[in-house]
Amino acid sequence: AEMQGMAGRIARVRGELRAALEVKYPGKDWSFVTSQIGMFSFTGLSPAQVDNMTNKWHVYMTRDGRISLAGLNSAKVDYLANAIVDSFKNH
Repeated sequence: AEMQGMAGRIARVRGELRAALEVKYPGKDWSFVTSQIGMFSFTGLSPAQVDNMTNKWHVYMTRDGRISLAGLNSAKVDYLANAIVDSFKNH
């Protein structure tokens, strides 16, 4: 039951993140955010874009763009979406 609760919460914040990204950067296909499952998401960010996420936004992930969504909650979705859009658009 606890695992189902956590999996449901992660799926919910994935949906919130996708919705926020679609509002902030409507020209890009963000379906991967909700089509992937589990605690991690491959963002498609390049190493330079990952550096922007870390250095400017203090969002940490692997150099190949894999990010853990386990710590993401509804209150942090907008911040993460802004960081991702900034990194895709400007780096």
